[in-house]
Amino acid sequence: MILQARVEECMSGFPSASQAREGQEVTVAKCQFTGKSRMSGNLVSHSNRKTRTVRKANIRSKRIWDPEKGQFVRMDVSTRALRTLTRKGWDAFKTSNKG
Repeated sequence: MILQARVEECMSGFPSASQAREGQEVTVAKCQFTGKSRMSGNLVSHSNRKTRTVRKANIRSKRIWDPEKGQFVRMDVSTRALRTLTRKGWDAFKTSNKG
């Protein structure tokens, strides 16, 4: 009985699964340039059993120089977009901005 009360006391700060579903928004790491985020799929074993899995995108929070504003802007960027940004610059994403 005491142990159960202690567990409930420790878990009181965490939202339950039903509370998380009801109205609290869960943010997913998403690239602001390409729109890349997580992908779901199956892990397939040798015996052909399928297990659901999630593959997360490689998202980094970076300070990027915005030439239009003339200042640094903190953005969540995939490493692929960061490489493109380094090679081709800010104009590479002007026409195809998905995020």
